[in-house]
Amino acid sequence: MRPRFFDLVLFLLLATALAFAAAPLFAFRALKSAATYEDVAAIGELVDFHATRRALTQQLEARATPAPATAEPPSLWRNPMGVFRPPHPTMVYWDPHRARIAVPRPEAKDKRTVFTWQRRDKWFEWKLVAVTLPVGEP
Repeated sequence: MRPRFFDLVLFLLLATALAFAAAPLFAFRALKSAATYEDVAAIGELVDFHATRRALTQQLEARATPAPATAEPPSLWRNPMGVFRPPHPTMVYWDPHRARIAVPRPEAKDKRTVFTWQRRDKWFEWKLVAVTLPVGEP
């Protein structure tokens, strides 16, 4: 009876730690989904607009160069195989209170946009606080 109880407690601790470590990735996917479906309420819960605006303003003031032309995203009708090769986000930094997720550009894998997430009050609630644009882009 005792070894099974110990195994159960160990499994629950491991599952909780894994969920805590993966929570920023779930928050990133939730933000992506909310943006796709234009869910303003969900975006408001996931983004700290003041911190994000401050971080983007600092970047844009430092770069002050004109924006380059961007390519159209792949379309199912124009490029059916391009739709099935979207960039995958990767965790580039993680600690208990801050995480950074990088998303490479589809046309240039060396250029990555980095999303910084921060945990403040609740254990599993992460908010977007900064977006770092690739070098050479406004």
